[in-house]
Amino acid sequence: MAKTMFISGASRGIGKAIALAAAENGYDLLLTAKNTVLLKQTANEIRLRFSTCKVHTFIADLAIAGEVDKLIREVNETCACIDVLVNNAGVFQPGNLMQEPEGQFEQLMTTNLFSIYHLTRGLLPLLRVSSAAQVFTICSIASLAAYDNGGSYSVSKFALLGFTKNLRKELASEKIKVTAILPGATLTDSWAGTDLPADRFIQASDIAALLICCLNLSAGALVEELLIQPVAGPI
Repeated sequence: MAKTMFISGASRGIGKAIALAAAENGYDLLLTAKNTVLLKQTANEIRLRFSTCKVHTFIADLAIAGEVDKLIREVNETCACIDVLVNNAGVFQPGNLMQEPEGQFEQLMTTNLFSIYHLTRGLLPLLRVSSAAQVFTICSIASLAAYDNGGSYSVSKFALLGFTKNLRKELASEKIKVTAILPGATLTDSWAGTDLPADRFIQASDIAALLICCLNLSAGALVEELLIQPVAGPI
């Protein structure tokens, strides 16, 4: 019987790459994003390439608390078990803490932290049904050190890593694995228009491949934190 993976922010970039890798490795998928058109395109691409993969899609803007609650209800009505939860959805906005627009802090914390907190709590009962559950949070190198123009984004990612560390400790006794993935500069739409060559970046498929490697470890092994950088160093 196929295992099931839930991925937020699944319509493009890292989330889409993880979905494709998971489908190739025999997982059924629960995918959510806020862009209806892109999510439908991603789901259709997966169904065409991997005909045995069951794909369910859910439209939700995780910056809106009510939509997070609705998403949790819909997922619980759709399936009885989740084996892998990938908290990937997030938003980047540059800025300095003392100069960024009013409301930017709240928006970034809501999307990058609060939604993941509530979504994980809401889906945990489905993870507990699995005999080998694992939670991944896609953090960032911004979770580790302040940097120029990082502002509230960096604060939200610091907090996300803290959330993941606490979740790891709390779920250890239940043998639910928890992993933080901390990518450096990754070639996604966030870098659209850059003059830098593609090999200066991590590829989204690299992150997906590493996540699959983590899933293939023995039951007694866990990668708690995974830092990946461009080979030439940070950008």
